[in-house]
Amino acid sequence: MAEQDFECLKLAFTYHLSYQVADADGRVDPSEAAFLDAHFPRTRLGACGFLDADGAFTETYRETVEQALRILPQRLGQDEKRSLMEVVRQAVCSAEGRDEREFNVLIVAARFLGLDPAEWTGDCDSPKE
Repeated sequence: MAEQDFECLKLAFTYHLSYQVADADGRVDPSEAAFLDAHFPRTRLGACGFLDADGAFTETYRETVEQALRILPQRLGQDEKRSLMEVVRQAVCSAEGRDEREFNVLIVAARFLGLDPAEWTGDCDSPKE
């Protein structure tokens, strides 16, 4: 797999989980939208073919998310898994109010990647190492 393709897999995976966190309570609040825009610029999403000319997500995005969910848990090293999880944790922490449903997405993501969920559900004020 080409490096660009692998980077797009990681981008799709991380965006998907971060959006799931933001939308876990049924709405994406302004601070969550700002987080998504800052961490996942439309130009970066577009470069992977994830957005159409109108800015809507494409079938390529959906297919890449499915592929990422199949491939990444086995292909990523521990440092890469932790790096992606830190972005997802930041998505939880970007919310105007903490919601248990957002933390539930984080817990599921950690388990999916083979990481200890307890490591990711603590204090939002200090970054994980």
